[in-house]
Amino acid sequence: MQLDERLAGNQTLAIVLALCLGVALALGFAALVAFTSPIIVIAAMVALGASAIILSNIEYGLYTLIGIAALLPFASV
Repeated sequence: MQLDERLAGNQTLAIVLALCLGVALALGFAALVAFTSPIIVIAAMVALGASAIILSNIEYGLYTLIGIAALLPFASV
């Protein structure tokens, strides 16, 4: 029996797994904030979210590519 079949049939297992994942993410976030700057961690989370959005729709990727190509010459000055 695969994991998704077991989760679909057992809500308690799904809730426990979601809670464990949430605690693990919270502890990882807290450790990153403790070892680095909170601004860097927040920027990394925004970048991960933006990359997920860009990868989900090719149109957003095209807009990002055009924006980077337009702003790149100004960054080198």
